[in-house]
Amino acid sequence: DPYLNLFRGIIPPIGGTIDLSPILAFTVLNVFTNTAAALPCEIDPETGEMKAPEKARGIGAKFRERVELARARRAAKEAKAQ
Repeated sequence: DPYLNLFRGIIPPIGGTIDLSPILAFTVLNVFTNTAAALPCEIDPETGEMKAPEKARGIGAKFRERVELARARRAAKEAKAQ
């Protein structure tokens, strides 16, 4: 509500009942969110293209990697035993 109050003074209600200030507030919030998401981008000095940084692996990816490693070790152990 305090965030919306900033915009209520800019756009008065239409007909006294329809408040359009939340539309402006969410649009401004969306612009700032998209700008903040683009900040970690890198610019390639050779081509001038923007590149997003590589995403860090999450917990799920690390877990799947450990499970696959354990399966591979188990399969290698079973192959040696035969």
